[in-house]
Amino acid sequence: MLEKGLEGASTADIREIRRTLNKFSSILRDRRERLGLTQEAFAERVNVNVNTVKYIEQGRRIASLPMILRLARALDLDLKLLEVKP
Repeated sequence: MLEKGLEGASTADIREIRRTLNKFSSILRDRRERLGLTQEAFAERVNVNVNTVKYIEQGRRIASLPMILRLARALDLDLKLLEVKP
């Protein structure tokens, strides 16, 4: 669950994090599909289990920052698309 590790974060902050992660999931899936990659092929490209890709794209798993960077680099994604506010 997202709230684990975010003790003390405001409800608004948690909502913003969820929105950003959902946006990343959508951008990731769209880019992968535009490149003609299956989830299996993409998982192989980034050396992760296909379920990791599936769950991240479905918003069922929260990727760590290193994993987000790894996935984004593999698809040549610009993370500025997320418009994360400091």
